This record gives sequence, structure tokens and C-alpha cells, in this order.
Amino acid sequence: MPTIRRLLVVLPPADLAGRRVVHSHHPILTAYQAASAEAAGAEVRVLDCALDGVEPALVATLAREFDAVAIHPFEYRRELPIDTTLAVIGALRGQRVAVLNVGLGAQEEGKLFDAGAEVVVHGDSERPLGDWVRGTLAPGDGVRLGGGLGTARGRRESDLSSLPFPAWHLFSPGRYRPSPHRWRRLPTFPVLGARSCPYACDFCPQSIFHSSGTFSPRTAASIAAEVEHLVSRHGARDIEFYDPTWGVQREVALELCDRLSRQSPRVTWSCLVRADLVDDTLLAAMSRAGCHGILVGVESGSEAMLRATGKKVDHAQVRATFALARRHGIDTIASFIVGLPGETPSSAQATLRLACELDATYAQFHLARDHFGRERWLSRGHTEEGWDVGGYSISGRAYVPAGMDRPALARAHRACYAGFYLRPGYIFRRVSALRDPIELRRLGAGLRMLAGAVS
Repeated sequence: MPTIRRLLVVLPPADLAGRRVVHSHHPILTAYQAASAEAAGAEVRVLDCALDGVEPALVATLAREFDAVAIHPFEYRRELPIDTTLAVIGALRGQRVAVLNVGLGAQEEGKLFDAGAEVVVHGDSERPLGDWVRGTLAPGDGVRLGGGLGTARGRRESDLSSLPFPAWHLFSPGRYRPSPHRWRRLPTFPVLGARSCPYACDFCPQSIFHSSGTFSPRTAASIAAEVEHLVSRHGARDIEFYDPTWGVQREVALELCDRLSRQSPRVTWSCLVRADLVDDTLLAAMSRAGCHGILVGVESGSEAMLRATGKKVDHAQVRATFALARRHGIDTIASFIVGLPGETPSSAQATLRLACELDATYAQFHLARDHFGRERWLSRGHTEEGWDVGGYSISGRAYVPAGMDRPALARAHRACYAGFYLRPGYIFRRVSALRDPIELRRLGAGLRMLAGAVS
């Protein structure tokens, strides 16, 4: 297998027309893979087709000056239909193509090879990509080569602490638009302290490429070193931890807080937590270390619907977490899902009531997405084939619970946003909290997003 000198790393377009989507999440998995290809000796360029509005045929034109193309169809918080990846591979006929980080089921693997892929990697792809660049890639766990060589269901999990830091110098990170409630200062950069999550909530898209059985944590020293690198190399002032669940390993979390509190200059940061994993001691340490915000997955105002997801967190734990965060001066984001199996207009109203009772600093209400076609979901509703593509995201296939339709879901979704954010008392508190120009910038960006949600 020949070595690769020049490699084009491609994130597929949002749709076959090449619609432009300015994502609210940085493509951190692709940045890891680009760094591994560079470490293996390749000259690397990254093309984010959705961000640049590039259609599949144009990818082939841009790829002519490269020895090979690596395609990453499933990015963090970017659930794409496989059709766009297939279209890109088809346009690249005659080019060497590897498809990375393919989802667990591998149901589309045959289509990828039929379209012209040379290599398909299941799961973490950094080391196989490096081997491909060096010309030493062999079939094995998680690696399939054209002609059916290799095992289809095996996986390779990366030791994140041993990987090179994500190659943000190959991107224009400022072109992505993180939601304003997720950052305090700019520039802001993402960090992964762990991949996957040991919990198995049945709504979570993380399992597309990292199941609950593949939890891969890093050491506190490695995470702190990356933060220091982002500050010195890229001028980072704020960090958003992309861990699906931050603080799974309590001692690592406390050690990281200690290390971050001693770094200079210090960063502010935010993370996603479970209500049953944080307590007064940990939140106090997080606040001292610069944590300005936590996102808490509340999911639903219905305890019964929440239990059915396998989340195993109750409303009493959620209420306690929000109260403790307020005590320590940490902003809170209450995250909900509208349209889970069993949802009704009445349960959606219960979700809004809980959101207002928690009185979080911010709330977000996602529409349910069916990523796996699980029996529990399909027995209580149906999945629509079309992918929802908006100005900030590519959201996956819409799920419609029995007894509701898309217009009813849209009304419930808008009602949640309007009911939470248009409360006079909430508006007064947010306006009163404005202190500096960057707060005004965040408020303006938030109002634009809210207008889109309730329109």
C-alpha cells in the first residue's frame, strides 16, 4: 500500500445541493484525525463542505491535487445522512478514499465500498488513519479494506491521552458559531476530556460512533496540558468541554479543577453534567477553577417518560443540582427534549412548567430525533425520512410520537421557548445582568436564535 504525501480530510455537505450550514459545534473529531495524519507525515488540508457550501461534485475538483481523501461522515453533534458521503465518494471515482469513524451498525458499509471507498474504519480512526498515511494499514479489528478484508464489527478505541492535540491550525475556528449560552469569553475552543459515556440513555446520538461500553477517559494532566496549549497557541480564553458527561471519574474531575485553578492565564469554561454526579464539593471546586456554566440534561417534565429513556435521574436530583449551582454562582442550562415516545401536549406543558420552576439561566428544547430505529420508539410513534437542516445544525431524522403530528410538535416546541424566555421576570433579570459589551453581543446572538426557534 503506497504512502500518502498530501491528504484532503473532508466533512461531507449538509445535503446533495451543498447547502451552507454554519455549525454551532467545532468539528473536534475531524481535528483529532487531521492531527494524526499530520503526525504520520502527511501534508493535510481540511474541507468542511457544509460550512463552505460545497456540493459533492466540487469536492472531486478540489481533491485533484491530493493523493487521497479521508471522509468523516459522523461529527460531534452533526448527524448526517449517509447519502451525502456516498455522493462525495461517487464523485471521487479513481481517487483513494478512506471513510472514518463509521457508526456501530455498519449497515451502510457495503454501499460505501460499492461507491468506491478503499478503506472503512469503524470507531476511533486516528491510528488506522496514521497507518494508511504511512502505507502500513492492515485489516483487523475495526478496519475493512476493499474486497471484504478485515472484520466488520470490530472496533479500535483510542487512548486519548496519547493522541496529538486536535489540529485547529488547519481550521478557521472563528467561523463556527457556538451558541451564546455556552461561552463567556472569546475565542472559545472545545476540549474532549473523555469519549463516550458509560450511561445508555436511548435518545443520545453519541452511540452512533461511541457506545456506552466504549468510555475512553483522559488523565487530568493531559486535559490541563491541552488547555494550556490552546491558550498559548490559539489565544483561547474560554473552553467548552465536549464530554457527553463531564465528571464521570470524580477524582479526575477534582484534580483537573485543581490544575486549572493554578494555570495562568486562567480560562473560563463550561461542561455537560448529570444531576446525580455533581454535589456541593465538586461544584465548589469547579467554580474556583473558572467554571461559568453547566448544561444539565433534564430531558422531560414527565418522570415516567424520563424513566423510560434509561436516564436514571429524577427531578429531585435535578432540582438539587440547580439550587447548588446557583449557590456557587455557576450559570445553568436546562436541556430538554420535546417529542420523546409517549409525548403529549400535556406532557410538553409539564416540561415547560419544570423549566420555569428550575429557573435556569438558560433553557434549550431539542426536538426528538430517532437515530437508531429502536423498537420502543417505533412502537410509540414513527420516524420521518427527511433530515432537518437549519442554519446552525444538521439534526437527523425527525421522530413523531403517536397522537401528535409535525405541526403539533412544532407548536409545542415554540411554546416551550416562548413560555420560558418571554417571562417578564426572566427578561428583567437577564437585562439587569448585562455588564459589558461582550454580554450585549451574547444577548444579541441569543435573541436571533430565539427568534428562529419561535418563528
